[in-house]
Amino acid sequence: MEFKKKRGWHAINLFFNTSAGGLNSVLSDESYARPGDYVIFRALKDLTCGTTACPSDIDACNSWNPTDIFVRTYDKKKEFTKSFAFRMKTDAETKLTRNTGFHEKTSKLTRNFVDARGFLVAK
Repeated sequence: MEFKKKRGWHAINLFFNTSAGGLNSVLSDESYARPGDYVIFRALKDLTCGTTACPSDIDACNSWNPTDIFVRTYDKKKEFTKSFAFRMKTDAETKLTRNTGFHEKTSKLTRNFVDARGFLVAK
């Protein structure tokens, strides 16, 4: 059997709150995302993207109220800091991860960082 190289990724649901249920089902509930939440991706090669605001009005995502999504592109020379945000509770403000005292040196060696108790550490 011959396998062809994938020409792209399947859809990525960034702000959905989904999980696997019993009997091969998918469960969907109110999203933890709030207005103003965002995600930044860096393309490592030229690509074509399609976006949608997921106008899903058949589940609890976004309080049953589909809204617009805003997409912005930046010049490849634009630099962004890396951080993860999380909420302790669904109605809490986001808390961003912070750099450790070692970040200046480790960031010259790797771009692969993970969140560890609120700090970015090299993986």
